[in-house]
Amino acid sequence: MDKKLSIPCLLIALTLSLFFIRSVYVMSDYHVQQCHWKGSTSKVMGDGFSFDNDVRLKDGVIFIKNKPAAKIMVRKYRPYADNIIIISDIEYSELEMYYEKGYY
Repeated sequence: MDKKLSIPCLLIALTLSLFFIRSVYVMSDYHVQQCHWKGSTSKVMGDGFSFDNDVRLKDGVIFIKNKPAAKIMVRKYRPYADNIIIISDIEYSELEMYYEKGYY
């Protein structure tokens, strides 16, 4: 392969792989727990929430005071905008969309 062509191809491949690796990390349970999430008012999760001692995430299920309260149905990575999660309340079976609003 021509050396002039191989360097740009390598750079393109590295850039695409970095986007993929970042999307896997951003939508992991670890990253989701580090973020503050804002959305419209929900009966269980409210208009915003963060994970702390009372609110925990395990295998995509949100526990409030050690009781399952909601489940993350969809995790959407958006590289140039706020990331999104869609949560289904276990008790009420309603869907709510939350946007990532910073992390700590």
